[in-house]
Amino acid sequence: MLRIVFALLFIFVSYLLLFPSEELPKVEVSDKLAHVLVFFSLMFTGGLAFGRKNYLRTGILLIMYGALVEIVQPYVNRNASLYDALANFSGVIIAIVLIYFVDQMIWRILNFLKISR
Repeated sequence: MLRIVFALLFIFVSYLLLFPSEELPKVEVSDKLAHVLVFFSLMFTGGLAFGRKNYLRTGILLIMYGALVEIVQPYVNRNASLYDALANFSGVIIAIVLIYFVDQMIWRILNFLKISR
């Protein structure tokens, strides 16, 4: 189920990132903050969907995707931005760190309660 959610989110985000910006609804959030939140959401959902053994792989693929989108945007009537790519990268890294700490906390609780994973 989480993989389906991730796939739908990925498709929706791809649409938003590659659709001409004039036709997108205006939002009252910083563009860079929006990029961080979007890629945080993708990484967090992907991390949960593909499991703890694939966090790093998922993160690397999303970082590459975030950079690729910025390279492609000029060809779909959008502006490429190094700062957007850095915001995408930041969202992925923040999610990886959060997932790691949540995972460690769950591991400690399960270990304390003598429950195996």
